[in-house]
Amino acid sequence: MLAVTERAGDALWTIMATAVHPGNAMRLSRQTSAGTNGDGHQLAIKLHIVNVAEEGDEVVVAPSGVQLFIDRHLAPLVADRILDSQTDDAGRSVLVLNLH
Repeated sequence: MLAVTERAGDALWTIMATAVHPGNAMRLSRQTSAGTNGDGHQLAIKLHIVNVAEEGDEVVVAPSGVQLFIDRHLAPLVADRILDSQTDDAGRSVLVLNLH
C-alpha cells in the first residue's frame, strides 16, 4: 500500500484548504501520455479533489487526516512507494513518489 509522509499529508491538506472547488478527499488516477521511453508512453498521475471514491479505489489516510483515494489501476503500480513532498527552487511544494 502507498505510504504517505507527514510532509506530503500537510501538502495535501494545504491543497484541499485552498482549492477553488472544495471536496472531501483527494484522488490519484492514472493517465497515459506520449513520452520518450521505449514503448512511446510514460505514466502520468493526476491528483484531483473529489467527494467520493470510485468503485475499486484503494483508500489511504494521510497523517494530516486527508483521505487519498487511489485508482484501482494505479494502486498496484504505487503499492511499494512513498508519497512525499519536497520544496522546489521557487519555494513551492512538489509531491514525489519514492521507493520504500
